[in-house]
Amino acid sequence: MSTNAILAYPNTDGTIHATYVHYDGYIEHTGRMLANHYNDGVAAHSICHAGYLSCVEPTLKESVENSVNRSEPSVYESLDQMLNDLSDGPIEYIYLWTMNGKWVVLSDQHNVYSVNSEAA
Repeated sequence: MSTNAILAYPNTDGTIHATYVHYDGYIEHTGRMLANHYNDGVAAHSICHAGYLSCVEPTLKESVENSVNRSEPSVYESLDQMLNDLSDGPIEYIYLWTMNGKWVVLSDQHNVYSVNSEAA
């Protein structure tokens, strides 16, 4: 069974680039990986622009090489569009890199957590 997640990065023009993660999207894995290995703007940008990932690994290279599929990241016109488009799907966690340089996660129960403090 998979725990699906989205890793989302807001661009300066208001669009959102988003990478789909198929397995281990829960906070204890993906949240911890983001907090420990992708916790700066460059790393967050890179992983959110990676496209499909089977699972988030400690390095972007491992994450991409160990993925069973390849696809481009999704691009949404706005955060509202992304949340609306994903509201009826199988995504259990949405990890969003914020403009103030932190990861937050929205769970399918609509709870918001700061990944940097919850998963580190």
